[in-house]
Amino acid sequence: MTNASLLVRFSFGVVELMLMLFGLVITTVSRDLERPTKRFFTAFFSMLCLCAVSNLLIWGTLFAGSLPGPVPAAVFIQSFLCGALSLLITAYLHFCSGIRLKKSAVFYTALTLVVLYTALLCSTFFSEAFYYFTQEGHYRRGPWYPLLSSPLALVLVLDTLLLLRRRKRLSGRQFSAFLICLTLPLAGTLAQMLFSGYPIAAYALAVASVLQFGFVFADQTETNRRRQEELLRQRANVTVLQMRPHFIYNTMTSIYYLISQDAEKAQRVTLDFTNYLRKNFSAVAKDQPIPFTEELEHTEAYLAVEQVRFEDLLTVTYDTPYTVFRVPPLTLQPLVENAVKHRAEPDRPLSIRISTGKNGNAYVITVEDTGPGFCENNAAGSSRPALENIRERLELMCGGTLTVSPLVGGGTSAVVTIPISSPHAAPERKKRAASENA
Repeated sequence: MTNASLLVRFSFGVVELMLMLFGLVITTVSRDLERPTKRFFTAFFSMLCLCAVSNLLIWGTLFAGSLPGPVPAAVFIQSFLCGALSLLITAYLHFCSGIRLKKSAVFYTALTLVVLYTALLCSTFFSEAFYYFTQEGHYRRGPWYPLLSSPLALVLVLDTLLLLRRRKRLSGRQFSAFLICLTLPLAGTLAQMLFSGYPIAAYALAVASVLQFGFVFADQTETNRRRQEELLRQRANVTVLQMRPHFIYNTMTSIYYLISQDAEKAQRVTLDFTNYLRKNFSAVAKDQPIPFTEELEHTEAYLAVEQVRFEDLLTVTYDTPYTVFRVPPLTLQPLVENAVKHRAEPDRPLSIRISTGKNGNAYVITVEDTGPGFCENNAAGSSRPALENIRERLELMCGGTLTVSPLVGGGTSAVVTIPISSPHAAPERKKRAASENA
């Protein structure tokens, strides 16, 4: 074997080791992987790192021309780890498919085959039937070499059949990940039975592991994102269902007295309150951004009810030239409600200004009030969690932000920023462009 050939093999080993170390680091620091998956890939990449180190030891020793003593041990370790890795894949496939190992005939069959493979591997210390080393340290195959790899090939075939049988229990990405992780090493094992010179099975397993990790990581990241969105939606639902009891009580009381004093006004307040309730409960069923105009109507209905209670003490100004964009449900209305709720004194006038605009590549919604100067860091009760809920939904649904700060001279400013590049803004841009062209 020439020095150039050994150098190429050594370079392959370096690349393999770097990939496995990278996968191990990503697995360790990732917060998106579930604990069983994290344990699997930690063990998987750790074993593959040992395989890569064994490869480097083999090719480095031969390239340096030193004593061949470490080479047989390195080959044995690498071969043994291939058996352990195949059993690890089998166990993880059972976990993802919802099959208990204690009740699985496939797992016990795979375990038996791996034990058989390990016994055949140990026999290489006493027999040259499978492989041996020359006095110069060169690796040679024996006449029964294909028999040595046959148990591992059978394990991969069993796992592939189990995968096809249980594919409905797996997500699309999980199925693709296992299909790659099984068929690629199987092809590598069969190829290694026919061709000598390179550890094809080990290289195939390394490549398959990286691809499998990519699929699983993407799948669990997407799953976690959906779970977070569902959690935020449930929080929003709780916010809707936990409307302030005194707000409902005061509204109904106002309607009660208005019926005898001003029936027409009582009807108008009842309609506004009904619209407010309808908008509130319809927001529960929506888990995607809605047109800003819907959120604005919700806010207007709420403020119309509050203005009946406070009359001239509550003044609302609207400056909304930009309305053709989307926001998460319950974005604007809770901010306005927060301004009303945190007014300094019941008899002190409060002015609220709602405006929209564009700032570079983003739409901006601003809610300003002349209250006592609400400070988010010192918020008590339900205000701070409500603001965090809005902020999290903005970030998840459209990449938006919320900034709350006191105004100079008193009052509070709440600024919502919605990127125009958000995927949910695209339909609105197209609609606006179409109307302008028409």
